[in-house]
Amino acid sequence: MNRYQIFTVAVLSLALTPAAFADDDTGFYLGASANRLSADQDNVDDVDFEDSDTALGLKAGYMFTDLLGVEGGYLDLGNYNTRGNEQGLNLNLDAEGFYLVGVLNFSVAENWDLYGKLGGFFFDSNTDLTGFDRSSTELFGGLGIEYDFGDWNIFGEFSKLDTDTNNLSIDILSLGVKYEFSR
Repeated sequence: MNRYQIFTVAVLSLALTPAAFADDDTGFYLGASANRLSADQDNVDDVDFEDSDTALGLKAGYMFTDLLGVEGGYLDLGNYNTRGNEQGLNLNLDAEGFYLVGVLNFSVAENWDLYGKLGGFFFDSNTDLTGFDRSSTELFGGLGIEYDFGDWNIFGEFSKLDTDTNNLSIDILSLGVKYEFSR
């Protein structure tokens, strides 16, 4: 099973979860997160690297119902430095972008929600090497859990950005807060 099939099975499994604990999640929200990012780039001009960074993210969304919504946001994807091939090639990579996703939300217990999101990520990656700077639109998805305190919520989320741009793959682990204007 590839990662997209696994993501689809996870989201469909959430759809079978009873919504007996539904609270009112409808309306507009804003959020901010601290993100731990792990980047992996495979063999582009003899440059292979794995590196990690910490960065911030912002998001805004609207839940049309307790189940369905839309979200957009900005993610700083971090700065990465690595040593390259035998010729001493070094790579400094900086990436950031914006995303737009559909959100599927399920209340699974009082004050607890599980959600999945899937959509597009529009990003720019910049390096200090000629020919490595890219802009691209890629598939973007994530799974998360959220605890509802009322207007304020906390969330934890795992997202994945797997690109065709220089074979760059970034895993994103987020912890953040969200404010709901619907209450």
